[in-house]
Amino acid sequence: FDIESSPLGNLVGGRIGEVLKTNNTLALLSLYDCQLGDEAAVIIADTLRVNRFLVLLNLSANRIGRKGGSELAKALSANSTLEEIGLDFNEIGDSTALLLAKALKENTSLLALKLVHSGLTDKGIVALFESLTVNRTLRVLALLPENYPGLRGPLAERVVNAITHNNVVLRVDIFCVDTAFEMEITQALGANAERYGLVNSKENVRFEEILRGNRKAPWNRARLMFVGQGKAGKTATVRSLLGKKFDPAWISTVGANISESITGGGGGSRWKKLNKESKFATGLAAKVMAGRMKKPDHQRDRKTAPSMRKRLSRYFRGFTQSSPESSDTNDLDSTAMQNTERETLDYQISNNVGSDPLSEEPKVNTIEKVTLKEMDYAYHERLITDARRDAESISLSLWDFGGQTVFYSMHHIYLTKFGVYVVIFDLRELVSSDTREKSLEYLRFWLNSIQLHSPSASVFLAGTFAAECKSSMISSANDILTRLIDVSEPFVTKNRNESLVYFPIDNKTEMGIAQLRSSIEMAIETDPSVSQEVSIRWMVLLDKLMAHRSKNPYMTLSDVFGFCNELRITDEREQNECLNLFHERGNIIHLTATQALNEIVVVEPQWLIEMLGLLIRDSSIHVTEERFEKVGLADDFQSTFQTGITTRDYLDFIWTNQPVEFLLDLMKRTLLLSDWSFTMDKEQYLVPSLLKMRQEPKPKGIKFTFDFSHSFLPRGVFQRLVCLCVAGAAKHPNSLSLCEPELFENYAFIEIEKNFCLHLLKCTHTIEIFVEDDSFASRGLRILISMLRKLNYDVMGTGLKWQGNLYDREREDLVSYNIARERKLKPWFGDYPSVEDKPGMSKHTDLESFLSSMS
Repeated sequence: FDIESSPLGNLVGGRIGEVLKTNNTLALLSLYDCQLGDEAAVIIADTLRVNRFLVLLNLSANRIGRKGGSELAKALSANSTLEEIGLDFNEIGDSTALLLAKALKENTSLLALKLVHSGLTDKGIVALFESLTVNRTLRVLALLPENYPGLRGPLAERVVNAITHNNVVLRVDIFCVDTAFEMEITQALGANAERYGLVNSKENVRFEEILRGNRKAPWNRARLMFVGQGKAGKTATVRSLLGKKFDPAWISTVGANISESITGGGGGSRWKKLNKESKFATGLAAKVMAGRMKKPDHQRDRKTAPSMRKRLSRYFRGFTQSSPESSDTNDLDSTAMQNTERETLDYQISNNVGSDPLSEEPKVNTIEKVTLKEMDYAYHERLITDARRDAESISLSLWDFGGQTVFYSMHHIYLTKFGVYVVIFDLRELVSSDTREKSLEYLRFWLNSIQLHSPSASVFLAGTFAAECKSSMISSANDILTRLIDVSEPFVTKNRNESLVYFPIDNKTEMGIAQLRSSIEMAIETDPSVSQEVSIRWMVLLDKLMAHRSKNPYMTLSDVFGFCNELRITDEREQNECLNLFHERGNIIHLTATQALNEIVVVEPQWLIEMLGLLIRDSSIHVTEERFEKVGLADDFQSTFQTGITTRDYLDFIWTNQPVEFLLDLMKRTLLLSDWSFTMDKEQYLVPSLLKMRQEPKPKGIKFTFDFSHSFLPRGVFQRLVCLCVAGAAKHPNSLSLCEPELFENYAFIEIEKNFCLHLLKCTHTIEIFVEDDSFASRGLRILISMLRKLNYDVMGTGLKWQGNLYDREREDLVSYNIARERKLKPWFGDYPSVEDKPGMSKHTDLESFLSSMS
């Protein structure tokens, strides 16, 4: 029974514990991340003393401390049926570990004990391992603490002695600094496997050696990004590529949605969605192992395999039958086999859900138990078999970006230089004269954005609703796109089978989906970044970062480096290369433009996307005002989406139970938000992405411009420039005495300090800045150039290219920045140093330091 990630708390958790005292059917219970504390744990411990039916109990990622942990440990001494208990990510500490060690000496049923990141030190770790000298039933002991440097000296020797004198334990999650001790552990585990006559025990030992070592294997991972106009069918296309049926009621994507999948190994077969628990290191180790094995699968020794496989087959079939989506998962790790498939099971012992309909054996009323040692080593064999089968497969990180324009300013955070882009458009809108120009505008935007962030990436154009278009419309769209591509010149992959520059598809009928899927796979397979060889240690690190998601969606850089040191990735250059790889492939978000941004590693990108999307969203589609009226925030809601000015109360509400200060700081540093201190009202912030358009603005003053006509002016650049100007004005000690800024999507009036007034105007290919007072012209020019350079470095990946032009009153025309500087054109040059006199003023400068330098 699975109640994962539900905010039950102590009250409901305690009630569940009370109910279990009289339960005589429930065998598997997962209360993972249910906000249970010591109070609930004490009640559950009382239940374990009397319950004789529960086999698996998962209490990981809760708030159980020493008191609750101690009671659970004591209960294990009296329990004779529980086979697995998970207490990962609870601060139970050494006192609980000592009690657990005592319980293990008395308990005769427990097969797996999981205590990863549970506040243990060497004292608790050694006690648990030394209990193995008495215990003869435990098969798995996982207790690696957070940022653990490894066992050393006499303590390591004591642990190794305990493992070598135990003849049943098969897996341990600990490591020693001394490689000789590491080898002894590996050999001891292998010897235990051979003692039981397990299949391919030598190969399993070899598997453990590879997993613990530093071998390299091809990365075989790619990032696939789906972009395009809103409601064009991006999400439906992703679902089609995964073999999902078209759902007309699917809700429009907010921000972006990330999923993991694996290709079918060529031939255009549908991709399979990966389980969120899948581990990268074990899969990579299995591929190394599979590559070293010489015997074909059918020739290997199977002396004891048939009965084990028959039992495993029937055991797992009972789980997978209960979930219609089960065929879409790829169970690549032992955690998945021991836990994840159980998550889909409505476990009813009396219904015989585990029986094999093809078996000749008589049905029984209970699921046949499979020992953990069989599961563990069958898991290795299955991994290696899967690795052989999937040798040509590639893991995909699928990013489905929301198409509404309000999200575009956020997308620059997530776009990276590696990956494959699929630009989705509605064929009907492209060929219709009424909607063609708007459709082309979106296509130009995305093709230019890709060129800006990822100039060498493969790009696919996919036109949806093709089944509703005549052949003449298909041909007309091709002519239009051919002209567009000739101008834009991105690397667009052609549809050679149909002699088109794009792929006509239809998600309702699956028309063209197999061809698009096959072509994407071919592009991925020839991408050098996909076949890059990486260390298995790097993959173990990635597994650790992914596991941390259940505890916290972000980490400090020092904590990440602590993980690195645990895995002996100690060179700073290698650490940074590793994180950069994970960031570029979409596994994490690690922004390095400033020191402050560099200090945070977001290990759950989807979480960050969802948090930002709660604020930056299309109010006409994704927000209902009624929700905010009920809590007295109707005015705050109106202000947020009508003027772009939000309040702290509004943010506290939409980010309930989230790290508000962290999110505010990140949004400020990525220029998605700035302080608003121009009124005496409650604490307020500007969100420039939510500003509305103004018709016919009338700026005044002497003008200079940033001209992007020879490159590209992305959405979000003007808003971020406005954000920086407002942030600078908000830092003024007398900001309340300044004129309140007038802000719109295409125009802004901002008084930086008394009488220093700027007007900013966004045109199609230019940003125009007007300075009201000539005496501030030189300073205004210097500040705005520095701001544009900063956001280019910090957000746009240095991809922005522009030409500066300054107004010459004598010629009554604009002249280039270089000519004006050579001529020392007034009023632009003279009173203040030029930008060149302050190198590095904007590059990699922290936001606070940068704003201070403006004065």
